[in-house]
Amino acid sequence: MHCWHIKNSPDVIIQLLKAFYSKAYIDYSAMKISLAEKVRTKREEEQSKKEKKSKDIRGTELPPLSEKGKADIDKYRRWMEANRYPESTVQTYTAMIIKFLRYMSPKEASECTSNDLIKIIEEYILPKGLSYSFQNQMISSVKKFYTHIYKTDFDPGKINRPRPQHRLPNVLSKEEVKKILNSMRNEKHRVMLSLIYACGLRRGELIRLMPGDIERERGLLRIRQSKGFKDRIVPVSGRTIEMVDN
Repeated sequence: MHCWHIKNSPDVIIQLLKAFYSKAYIDYSAMKISLAEKVRTKREEEQSKKEKKSKDIRGTELPPLSEKGKADIDKYRRWMEANRYPESTVQTYTAMIIKFLRYMSPKEASECTSNDLIKIIEEYILPKGLSYSFQNQMISSVKKFYTHIYKTDFDPGKINRPRPQHRLPNVLSKEEVKKILNSMRNEKHRVMLSLIYACGLRRGELIRLMPGDIERERGLLRIRQSKGFKDRIVPVSGRTIEMVDN
């Protein structure tokens, strides 16, 4: 074909510009259009997959919330925030009750009963193979919503929570822990991981630690406002304290 060929790749334009830098002007406008079209096509395909995934088992998308439903959701969110629920809990419970009300549409929240909660479990959650935790969160959110917003109680005798899952923990050996700690080049990160491992801390608990939370003489670590806004005390070894102080 009397021309040079190079492999087509995502960075082909960058390669061309580097090769001809200060030597020639490269008109790659046609290639830009081609790449933009590929990106747009890929985004459309991903969006189509998301929309397909969001469809319920009846083959139609869940209808949007009514104005009354939006007002109920807003009232529910404000109630949880006023009662100082963690932000993650507010988001999860709000998302669950939105899913419930959309599935029950055109029925409004005031028209739903405990049978509707059983219905969404049997016709939506179970056929879709959604997780144990999703089902449990749905039940908790809906019951809390009706207890505090509509002052009604869904009959707990008719709503069975899924059986709890019991799994063996994946316990790391001493050698594996040592490899993880030794792989850290940053000394601060090594100390942070050592604290998490030695004291069984959550990520948020570690981030909120202050130097004064360590009782060095007693070998104790005070954790403030942990999960459920509770303080707790855990033992900490002298070697770990020495790592923190150094």
